[in-house]
Amino acid sequence: MARGPSHKGNILPHDIVVGNLPLASPEEVSLDVGADITGRARYHLVKAHACLMLLAWIFFAPIGLIWMKYYTTMWPNSRFLGQKYWLVTHFNCRVWVVILVIISVILIFIEAGGWSYFHKLPQKAHPILGIIVFICIIVIPILFLIRCLEDHTCRPIGNWFYWLFWTIAFCLAVVNLFIGMEFGKAMVPWWLTWIICIFFLFNFVCEIILEVHQCCTHKKNKENRKKWELQKKENPNVHIPEPWPAGRIFKRNVLYTHFIVCLIVVIIAVITVAVS
Repeated sequence: MARGPSHKGNILPHDIVVGNLPLASPEEVSLDVGADITGRARYHLVKAHACLMLLAWIFFAPIGLIWMKYYTTMWPNSRFLGQKYWLVTHFNCRVWVVILVIISVILIFIEAGGWSYFHKLPQKAHPILGIIVFICIIVIPILFLIRCLEDHTCRPIGNWFYWLFWTIAFCLAVVNLFIGMEFGKAMVPWWLTWIICIFFLFNFVCEIILEVHQCCTHKKNKENRKKWELQKKENPNVHIPEPWPAGRIFKRNVLYTHFIVCLIVVIIAVITVAVS
């Protein structure tokens, strides 16, 4: 026996959102006397998909974007394997986002047996947005590989497209995360949705603070840069270190705070989804 929605005598699909998805036993059971119907079905591939997406878009993506936007001039004289810190951090974050998203998409296609069809919005938009994000994630490393040299006139255009695809992917992924958390199979508790909502608000505030800080220090940094370039020109045989950016201590504190919050939230989110 079962109950659910119907229309004009036709049985309609059950709702798929949290709280409305019908509970199912872990395995098929007989309704004979003494049958064990304890427990509930757990959708491990759905949970793996959710955990990987949370890890990608709550931890690696925000950190990679923050470094790319606001920390390119930090630690100007330090290198890791010959590369600036911001590039190493951003590159590794981007690689992990690409890997996690690809694996996550493969898992959910295996679980669904192909394309997922839903009858209502916003659930109907979830797979569509997911594919758009997936395409952006595939395009991003391609843009990185075909980028021009730093002194090429087309380099700013390439950087702009790179930023554009990153921004589109991140914004759509955030929207899709909230849609995905409404699916009953993921079994995401309501309070986790609010935690993640507050986190993205925190991330937005951090970007606003860094944007304002960057505008306030732009003139001074530009002057220091001109002085450094003039000194290099006047003393071509002398190594003159690049000037430190103005307000670096404040930016460093924002960076550390942002990293710690990202780490705490993603640990809470992944563990909660995995065990719920």
